[in-house]
Amino acid sequence: MELPGDLYKNFLIGDLKSGAVSLATVDRAVRRVLTLKLRLLGLVPTSAGSGAVDATKQAVLNNTGPEDMFAKLIAEGKFTTPASARRADYQSVLNDPAHDALALRAAEEAIVLLKNQNNLLPLDASRVKNILVVGPLAVRQNLGGYSTGHPKFYVNIVDGLKAAVGANAQVNFQPGCEVEDNSLDRLPAAVAAAANADVIIAVVGQSRDQAGENLDRDNLDLVGGQEKLVEAMQATGKPVVVVLENGAPLTINWINDHVPAIVESWYLGQSAGTAVAEVLFGQVNPGGKLSVSFPRNLGQIPCYYNHPLFTGPMGYYQSPIFAPLYPFGYGLSYTRFEYSGLKIEPATIDESFTPSLETDAVHPRTATVSVTVRNVGQRAGDEVVQLYTRQDYTSLKRPIKELKGFKRIALQPGEAKTVSFNIGREQLKFWKNDGWVVEPGQVLIEIGASSLDIRQLGYLKVQ
Repeated sequence: MELPGDLYKNFLIGDLKSGAVSLATVDRAVRRVLTLKLRLLGLVPTSAGSGAVDATKQAVLNNTGPEDMFAKLIAEGKFTTPASARRADYQSVLNDPAHDALALRAAEEAIVLLKNQNNLLPLDASRVKNILVVGPLAVRQNLGGYSTGHPKFYVNIVDGLKAAVGANAQVNFQPGCEVEDNSLDRLPAAVAAAANADVIIAVVGQSRDQAGENLDRDNLDLVGGQEKLVEAMQATGKPVVVVLENGAPLTINWINDHVPAIVESWYLGQSAGTAVAEVLFGQVNPGGKLSVSFPRNLGQIPCYYNHPLFTGPMGYYQSPIFAPLYPFGYGLSYTRFEYSGLKIEPATIDESFTPSLETDAVHPRTATVSVTVRNVGQRAGDEVVQLYTRQDYTSLKRPIKELKGFKRIALQPGEAKTVSFNIGREQLKFWKNDGWVVEPGQVLIEIGASSLDIRQLGYLKVQ
């Protein structure tokens, strides 16, 4: 078994023909793989003495007759080949509109708003009549790694914007630069087109050709001429929105310092352009949060929020100068949310008693952490409420904080909801001496909108 299989495919047949590798060696390797697969599927026991075994399954255990055995299992429908696994109605399943709707929803909810100076976003469709889109990625199918084949359709960002505005606005596209090299031969045409634009959408980032498995990079800067392109667009004086398409954090300090609006779209799948257009024009209020920290530079790597005390990024939680550009859990919205009323009930839990209904009443082993979140803005929106814990004075050095729960809630303007989390052994345990342990002490409970934006604090005592 090999992934992706190029070495065996390219060389094994020749080695078999030359006698460098024997067919018996291949048979033994194949038998081991298939036997393990069958055991994992529960089609054969883990040992010959574990119960009644029919002749076909016994053949696996005895390493005899694999061809007949698999033929029989295939005939019984227990171990299918790709052809036999195909349902008669597979086309209708693949083309189910519900699947497309789910893919679009996933794309909408994954988008993260990184910056929105002076509320440039969402764009006012009644005032924006000429949109310039720049960046080669704006017209490409950008799916990232491990995207098998091609989707039945793909909406790039240019096409998504055109569909969103219809006949009400003009969408122009100029690549402006190259992604594969630093050439800027196309930049003058983009600058000239900006003269008539009401807003510029700069789509920059990376594709699977620039970063991914077996394709590491020695820096996190934008590849090709993309940053120069953004700088030139910002220099025109027109409002600029940067849309990032990427599968890993990028160092975009200049863009963050100069461009008024930045949207992180990642690789959104078949409906990427539709989802981005919905966010830019406000049909969807972005509510996604970063699952990674964005460092300011290479010197800040490794950049992660849950590092032990006195390690990790210097001053991650102490100084905005040394904090990451965007911290773990970060994400803005077109509305605002207020947090209040943190409750931790009970304030003390006891992990020393054997679980039972009798002891739970007197010695509770789980606490409920709750907080009220209110939408105090003018738009409906989603907020991802995040729960972090920190426990000092343990026998092993622990992280300065750890994400232990998060919930995404939708709120109308003025609406409030109470969000609750359970805190017990599963959330407080850590690995020590080949086992999970919970140690007594005081646990800091932090509730917030990101790992740095903590809104409510409290303490839970563990005894």
